[in-house]
Amino acid sequence: MPSGSRHISRVVWLSFLVLVGAGFLFCSRSRPAIRNVLLISIDTLRADHVGAYGFPRPTTPNIDAVAREGVLFKNVHTPVPMTLPAHVSMLTGTLPPTHGLRDNLANRLPDASLTLAEMLKPRGFTTGAIVSTFVLDRRFGTSQGFDTYDDRFQAVHKIGDLSERKGDETARHARDWLDEHKAQPFFLFVHFYDPHDPYEPPEPFASRWREHPYEGEIAFADHCVGQVMDKLRQLGLYENTLIVITGDHGEMLGEHGELNHGFFIYEGALRVPLVVRVPGAAAAARQVDAPVSLIDVAPTIVSLVGAPVPKEVQGVDLSPWIAGRGAGGGARPIYAETVTPTHYYGASSLLGVIVDGWKYIETTRPELYDLRSDPAEAVNLLAREPARADALGRTLVSILAAAGRAPGPAPESAALDEESRQRLAALGYLGRSGGVSSQVFDRSKEDAKDLIAFFRKDQRLNKLVEDKKYAEARALCEEMLQQRPGFADCHLQMSKIAASEGNLDAALTAARKAVAVGPKNERAHLQLAALLKERG
Repeated sequence: MPSGSRHISRVVWLSFLVLVGAGFLFCSRSRPAIRNVLLISIDTLRADHVGAYGFPRPTTPNIDAVAREGVLFKNVHTPVPMTLPAHVSMLTGTLPPTHGLRDNLANRLPDASLTLAEMLKPRGFTTGAIVSTFVLDRRFGTSQGFDTYDDRFQAVHKIGDLSERKGDETARHARDWLDEHKAQPFFLFVHFYDPHDPYEPPEPFASRWREHPYEGEIAFADHCVGQVMDKLRQLGLYENTLIVITGDHGEMLGEHGELNHGFFIYEGALRVPLVVRVPGAAAAARQVDAPVSLIDVAPTIVSLVGAPVPKEVQGVDLSPWIAGRGAGGGARPIYAETVTPTHYYGASSLLGVIVDGWKYIETTRPELYDLRSDPAEAVNLLAREPARADALGRTLVSILAAAGRAPGPAPESAALDEESRQRLAALGYLGRSGGVSSQVFDRSKEDAKDLIAFFRKDQRLNKLVEDKKYAEARALCEEMLQQRPGFADCHLQMSKIAASEGNLDAALTAARKAVAVGPKNERAHLQLAALLKERG
């Protein structure tokens, strides 16, 4: 649909909600009264590290307490293991191939898109958001529909950098926001970033979780969630607030060779928690096995407050399962993707679908797993089950075709300046060029499985340069260039090292090499231009 028509559709939808009025704000008589909505997203939170999901150590007592009073969805996947596109899917109810944001780096959500805040605001909700990473900065379009969008950090967590803030600051801002807006119905979105790498929990969590710092970060984030829950109770708002707690993606923790997330779409990176507490006894505590995607969050919240779900939304309304009336759903296909291998190295993207416990990953060497008997995805059953793989492949093609046909504006360039790119680099996002087509399977490119060791070296190189360990960085660059002589970013890093040491000639030589071997590498061109300007 053309952008102008999409804008008209959005205006008509919002006008319709206003005309319907706020009568549904307290829901129908068959549902508990909902005055407020609180959506909490905890970045990089694996479902299997949450106590309510069976984790043996006490990482999440506060989330567990909410789960005991609500509905826990046991089988939830993110459509993409990257912070920005995952949150855009969460807040729009659409898949990455539809909304167009495939990673954290290049694009922003167009203003013509329809977000959860925009769906709720016309129904009388005051809307606010408090985010904890630069990746969700308003320049990426995530502030649409929010009356207040708190993305300005006060405390410096990383030396000289304001790319993220710790959960105690986020929780303090959330409590202050609740104090200020307690008199009116509200929708508040709170994002905690702490479990994201590097794992550096504050005391006393650092000491308590010395052997398991990732778990310490989760425990700290959970503590901060508890502070927000306590504020709701203090203000007398807990019993009439719809509470939704989830995560944007997980963390691989070394599984399949990946330390963090974003490169693969195995379960460690895709499985996230989802806990929904609806006010009142009608929503008795229960656990639900049905397959769920993060794109279901928006339509579920909209439905629970009594509003119709916009036709643009691709997610499923989970309110029947919350009310205990849902059944089946096992054959629903769940989509997941990562384009990181393409953007970084020109390799095949990973496009996946999960149906009834079977998971198919389309790539150069496709993969098929029976998640019920092999949750670790250790045995590729493609050769044994070719017919099943073909059927799932056709399902994947259908999902991508439907996503491509879905109405919506094209993604817009985020137009990042060099400082913004450096802030993303400080968070571990390496920013490369390289296109991806989600509609065509190209098995002629390198397989991401063959590049994970190189990817880890790439991550280590970025950290060495950030820490100014230049001798080690040079040695690693030379080693990496022996493996991939055309890897422009090694030359780019060598240029940055030389420039930092005041060797302008060497910096220019390396920058020219980076441009020569990577003519589409925007960062290499920017580096060369900056150096030429400095030389005069």
